[in-house]
Amino acid sequence: MSADEPFESVETILQKYIPEDELKLVNAVLYGEPLKKLYLPNSKSNEFNVVGYKFGAKPESSRPPRLVRVGIIQNHIGNSTVSCNVPQERSATYDRVEKLINAAGESGVNVLCLQEAWRK
Repeated sequence: MSADEPFESVETILQKYIPEDELKLVNAVLYGEPLKKLYLPNSKSNEFNVVGYKFGAKPESSRPPRLVRVGIIQNHIGNSTVSCNVPQERSATYDRVEKLINAAGESGVNVLCLQEAWRK
């Protein structure tokens, strides 16, 4: 594998090349305590993946614990940049981001982080 080849994620490379026992240690160093994976509905019809994880925090002395759902969206261009003009590209990107935002809302997200959807 070279740096120029596409890959799914760093995590998939670590899973492929590091033995399971050592991978637990690597993940603990990189991410802290293991995260519990959550079931979230995945939308193949909208061509995006939804992944969720749960982690806890130490209790506070002045207020009860609360649940906060944070969503992070990584988007890509919705139309081909070769066959479409700029307004078509922008419209496709906005349409895709709208679907992602709606999916986050349906999953109960309280705070949603977006990358820039379009520059001026």
